[in-house]
Amino acid sequence: MTPDQRHQHYAEVINPRLQHLGAEICNASAMDDEVLGAVAYQNLVSFYEEQVAAGHWHPSFTESVGDFTHDAAAALVYYRRALDEARRLPDQTHSILLCMAERLNWLGQTEQAEACLAEGRADAVRLGDKHCIEQADRILKEMTS
Repeated sequence: MTPDQRHQHYAEVINPRLQHLGAEICNASAMDDEVLGAVAYQNLVSFYEEQVAAGHWHPSFTESVGDFTHDAAAALVYYRRALDEARRLPDQTHSILLCMAERLNWLGQTEQAEACLAEGRADAVRLGDKHCIEQADRILKEMTS
């Protein structure tokens, strides 16, 4: 699968389903329904595993699964995979690195968090991604407080 085909499959097949599953998780959270949230999350993971098994991985999809993973250590598994996928395409990595920095910080892995934060923020600045620059600054503030 070429990078263009991979991006097209993500846009046409994965992203619409991801949006639906993500909304289910958010709705369950808003209702404070842990059981419904766990079922919705498992549906997301199952869809992810089906797509990956079929060869339809995409760094944005893998990053999103990490975003919905509550356990920081488990989320890092997805973020590391997303980073590898993004570098293989190649694709942008700054948002993945910032998510990794935040989770690493939560786990007390300060040196790794700082490295991810520095690289992610530098990439965000280079790309002019104001949202990610603000995210990086917020993470840095959390790390230093």
